[in-house]
Amino acid sequence: QDKKKPAAMREALAGAERREALAGAERQEALLRAKEALVRLKQAGVSAAEAHALVTGLFGEAEKGEKR
Repeated sequence: QDKKKPAAMREALAGAERREALAGAERQEALLRAKEALVRLKQAGVSAAEAHALVTGLFGEAEKGEKR
């Protein structure tokens, strides 16, 4: 039984590392999409401050949804 514990621990750690890597990739993707959205908003004539407020608001709403 003692031999099974290290294998189970390694498996659990590997799963946690995969989840963390996926979360990191998702954060990077979200940042990229936010930057693209800011560029499009600025091109549409929205001021930088307004564009920033819009994107920040969207991220806040998305975070609220994730916590539910």
